[in-house]
Amino acid sequence: MYLCYINKLGPNFRNELIYEFIFTNDIDNVSGDDWDRLPASGYPSLPHSDFMTNVMLLKTGSLDLELVKNNDFFTYNDCKEGIVAIGWEESYIIDRMVFKFGDDLNSVKDKLYKKDYYLEEIN
Repeated sequence: MYLCYINKLGPNFRNELIYEFIFTNDIDNVSGDDWDRLPASGYPSLPHSDFMTNVMLLKTGSLDLELVKNNDFFTYNDCKEGIVAIGWEESYIIDRMVFKFGDDLNSVKDKLYKKDYYLEEIN
């Protein structure tokens, strides 16, 4: 399974930030509405449901990810072409987490595990 989308759901009642990490088995053909919109600026939709293989949740305390889907300079398709990451850790720290389109599930889990974060399977 390969990472194709990160969706920020917002804070829950405990003020934890919640993200959906969406994975697909069809990384070459996965698409969604407005993935070619320039700039992305919040318009790219989730991938079409036929492409979603697995959705996992990440709950964090203070980790805030910057997401390309909210970016004012790139399209979501720029992620597919490797120009920009899907999401990245906002702070400029050593070993900053960066999630790229097509990262496999184990790679995503390893990046999160190094910083004591875990994905929860929801389907």
